[in-house]
Amino acid sequence: PIRPQKELPALELIEALRAMGARSRATLEQLAAVDPRKYRMLHPLFGELDFGQWWVLHAIHYVMHNAQAEANLSKAG
Repeated sequence: PIRPQKELPALELIEALRAMGARSRATLEQLAAVDPRKYRMLHPLFGELDFGQWWVLHAIHYVMHNAQAEANLSKAG
């Protein structure tokens, strides 16, 4: 599993998550011609996924963490 190497201030974390989302979108655009079913990845919780399934999971995971960071920032004031 990938774990954060250091804690970031909330605004910096949200900006980092947005930048990661932009990089992910750019990667998906570049890979649009690739058949995702040909490539397999092992997920520690869900087992073997094809590349397309992995990217869908990645997008959901990104949105979830961004929402958590923004909710915590709004609570902090």
